[in-house]
Amino acid sequence: MTYNVPLNAETLRNYRKIKGLTRKEMAAKTGLSESYLYNAEKEITPILTHPERTLREKLELSDAELIKFEALAAAIDG
Repeated sequence: MTYNVPLNAETLRNYRKIKGLTRKEMAAKTGLSESYLYNAEKEITPILTHPERTLREKLELSDAELIKFEALAAAIDG
C-alpha cells in the first residue's frame, strides 16, 4: 500500500500517548524493538519504509487515521 501522509516522529509519539501505550506495549504489538521506537520518536533514527509499513499495518494507521491523530494531538496541546 502507498501512503500519502508520512508517519513522523511526533505523530508516532502522539499516537502512542493518546492510545495509552508504553513503548514496550507498542513494541510487543508491532514486533519492532523498544529501542527502535525510542530512537524513531526522538528522531535519532529515521522511520524507514519497512518499519513504517509494519507500524501502519499492525496499528491500522491509514492516512486518514494519521490525520485524525495529528488533529487530536494539536487540540490537546492547545
